[in-house]
Amino acid sequence: MPIRFFLETHSQTIIDRVGESVESGAVKREDMQVVLFELDRSKPNTQTSRVCTTEFDSEGVLQNWPFGFLSAPLVKPITPDSLVTDAVRN
Repeated sequence: MPIRFFLETHSQTIIDRVGESVESGAVKREDMQVVLFELDRSKPNTQTSRVCTTEFDSEGVLQNWPFGFLSAPLVKPITPDSLVTDAVRN
């Protein structure tokens, strides 16, 4: 009987390692199922999720990433004023 795993992650490292395993042939891509949950933007003012499946290609790249998935958070742009600390201002 095959071993089966269910893994929930927000880790790009884990996603990348699985992709590398697919690319190297250690894991067959057809043995992997990736399920994505994302906010359904077609229903404004709700917290409805949309569920879709995707897969790794033969090079280990996850297909159809949701917009912003595992992206770095947006930060304020650095300006000269933002570089000045409170100690210098006082």
